[in-house]
Amino acid sequence: MKTNHLPTDEIRYDAADQTFNAVVSISTEFGDLRYACSVAAPLTMSISQASAALRREALRRHCQAPELYSAPATAPLSIAA
Repeated sequence: MKTNHLPTDEIRYDAADQTFNAVVSISTEFGDLRYACSVAAPLTMSISQASAALRREALRRHCQAPELYSAPATAPLSIAA
């Protein structure tokens, strides 16, 4: 299990909450699982530090609550009207 590379253009800063946010992918034997992560930090934190903190948060979530993730759909969803 490992976190995939997190491109810096996918990391957002929320000034109101003072958090860095991103969806982080973790590669597992079941495929890539995605976790919505948030890390409280000042805007002065470097983007590489924010990326590392977000990846650690994704790994922590995966180990503590592995059922709380999203995964790419394998087939289109059909929604009944």
